[in-house]
Parts: sequence; structure tokens; C-alpha cells
Amino acid sequence: MAATPEQQVRTLTGLDATELTDDNIVALLEVNGGIVKLAAAGALEVLAGQLITAVQSDDISLDGSKRAAVLMARAGRLREQAAAEAADADDGFFFDVVTPGAAWPELTERGPW
Repeated sequence: MAATPEQQVRTLTGLDATELTDDNIVALLEVNGGIVKLAAAGALEVLAGQLITAVQSDDISLDGSKRAAVLMARAGRLREQAAAEAADADDGFFFDVVTPGAAWPELTERGPW
């Protein structure tokens, strides 16, 4: 059984429903044209942006910048993979514009025969 795009995004990000809701996943898929890896990269970037700040209290200190850096690196790899897959998908399709006139028989020289 094939996984849904929403399940694929959740698997690629490793985020649970508290960090990434199903509605967020649907929105990210819509914004990214249904491309799962771009939606996953977007999710990781959003979470990384939320983790940049440091929190400190009397007995504990949390610095989210390290986790944010890891998430941004993962997002970058997902974007690279999505770009490579898009380039591979275009390999079989191409066309060329040919200017008429250069190969018309009326323009060829006729030899004496």
C-alpha cells in the first residue's frame, strides 16, 4: 500500500503531530505544488525558525540554534533531492525550433547532370 503525500511528509521530517499538524502538511503541499520533498523541507524550515531563540531559566538553559541548524541542513538536502528529481523527469522531453528556409529544396544548388 502506497503512503499518502501527508504520510510521506511526516516520514521525511520525523516530526510528530504536535510539531506538525495534518492541516500544516496539507497547506505545505499546496504551497509547494504537491511536491512532497519540498513540503517536507518547508516544514523543517518553519520549525527551525521557531527554534532559533534561546530560553533560559534559573536551573536550565535551552539553545535551539543547534537543532535549527540540523533541521536547515536536512531541508537543504531535501530541496537538492527534489531539484535532482525534477531535472531527471525533464530528461525525456525536449524540442527544438527549426528555422524554415535553410533546408528547402528550392534553395539548393542544382548541378549539371
